[in-house]
Amino acid sequence: RGHLMGRISGLYWELGERPEALSWLKKAGEVFEKSGDAFGLANFHGSLAEMHRAECRLDDEIAAYRKVLSAIEGRSFHDLAAGTRINLAAALRYRREFGEAQKLLNEAELLCDRHHFKDFISAIARNRSDIERELQAAQAPAHTLPQLLRSLHQLLRYRPEHAVAYLPFWYFAWKTELLALLRSGPHLSLMVVTDEVERFMKFAGKFRHLADHFLMTTSRAP
Repeated sequence: RGHLMGRISGLYWELGERPEALSWLKKAGEVFEKSGDAFGLANFHGSLAEMHRAECRLDDEIAAYRKVLSAIEGRSFHDLAAGTRINLAAALRYRREFGEAQKLLNEAELLCDRHHFKDFISAIARNRSDIERELQAAQAPAHTLPQLLRSLHQLLRYRPEHAVAYLPFWYFAWKTELLALLRSGPHLSLMVVTDEVERFMKFAGKFRHLADHFLMTTSRAP
């Protein structure tokens, strides 16, 4: 019954009816909790975490993933344990808690090695790369923006006919340094004016790696 309720919740979510999806998911969670179904309860919290992520509710997403790990602690749900650790690490990266995120990725890698899980390897590598890039971007830049632009101009002068192809190559080579410049600049780099809180939260969640703080301004007087 709980699994069926969870499936109904998923169908409502696909239809975009989020309140109804959440209602059915909570009913499923109650069934799993009463019956002592640890795997079902863990899946309930995992689905809840995905809903929170879609709504850019980072703290709630993190809390839900921690409940998944708590529900399956000491049990043999190794693939779920590995996947949840990776998802939790990804969420913690947005909160810049890199130490715990890296620890979780290491634990997930050990589970993958021990149980021969291949599907998670690329996700672990991708999250490690993202963390490393953000750690580097948080450091003081080694170049100025004019220096980076001069390197681009040199490429364009070398083969002007390949200018369109050179631009993404140049950006890939200097992406970390450009992020460091953006973060450490003495002037306002970017300001977003919106009256929609949900839109602002989605923007802040998506571009969290560009700033330590986001300030919402509005176009209307109080």
